[in-house]
Amino acid sequence: MKYKLKKRYIVLICLLVVCIGRIIFYYATTSPFYRFVKTNVKNCKGEWKLESTSIVFDNHIVVSFFNKKSDWNMRKIAFICKELLPEIRGYYGSDYDGYDIDFHFESYAGKRLAVQYSDGDKFLTITANRLSRGVCLENIVMNFPEVNSLQLDDSVRCKYFDCLKDVKDLKYIEIGNPFSDEEQDYILSLFPDCVIEESTED
Repeated sequence: MKYKLKKRYIVLICLLVVCIGRIIFYYATTSPFYRFVKTNVKNCKGEWKLESTSIVFDNHIVVSFFNKKSDWNMRKIAFICKELLPEIRGYYGSDYDGYDIDFHFESYAGKRLAVQYSDGDKFLTITANRLSRGVCLENIVMNFPEVNSLQLDDSVRCKYFDCLKDVKDLKYIEIGNPFSDEEQDYILSLFPDCVIEESTED
């Protein structure tokens, strides 16, 4: 009986040591900001895993996520960005108001969507590369009607441009395929000052 109790105590102590070791390792290998983001983003436990946080070029706060799935839900992406943006601003304080905040969403094969808030969060740029299923222009506009600049490659389906009427103030648009004259005229009828960039791809 005593032997069994002693054995149980040893097992419990070993488990406790392992748990403490993992906690120490986590705090030793992550920054306070990473832990702050990890705590505040409610969707990290879902399909998007927090990969890293950093400050680059002395003026960009970058928060990166990774998703193993090829189908991306823009509603969840928008939720993460809009949930975290004020939290990050509050964390760093007014000294970092001039910093851009970039949210990077990535997957295998170079799939990447970048959501960048700049100019005191007054200007929003969305850039997409090598996306597959589940993301189209309508999805982006529906979830980010405040977008000001769209830089999309041909992996993003841009079949219908009438969704742009829901955008508040579009300043720049580029897609992976050439615009027709009718499409350009329609965009300029909504946003006379919008820069329309023709695709350089063949």
